[in-house]
Amino acid sequence: MATKIIINPDDTISLEKSHAGSLSAVMAESCAKQVNLLNREELIAVVWAVKASPFPLGQGEQVYRNCLKNVKKQEKENPIAPNVTLGQIRKSIATRASHGCNAPNDSYLRIAYDIKSGDPVRGY
Repeated sequence: MATKIIINPDDTISLEKSHAGSLSAVMAESCAKQVNLLNREELIAVVWAVKASPFPLGQGEQVYRNCLKNVKKQEKENPIAPNVTLGQIRKSIATRASHGCNAPNDSYLRIAYDIKSGDPVRGY
């Protein structure tokens, strides 16, 4: 059994670990911390960035910022996936990001987290 990601009543996610030492469990723990800090628009921008440029070649921050700007504009005009909860978005991104190392999902998630937390953005 792998690490299970649980959506809490407040739409944050937490982990039920069964293989705490596995790489995916370590990645899932990091991803949970990151997605729980981000809001709906920031998370959707992560998804859009992955689709827009899965291999950003050093342009990841710019790709993410452009996607975030477009998400904010779109959300004002016509909400994106209104029937999908924040918890479902968090779980989906954490699941995808925890299964790859430096794949686009975890790279853009780290970029979004760095920007939100005020940390220097690493060069992805």
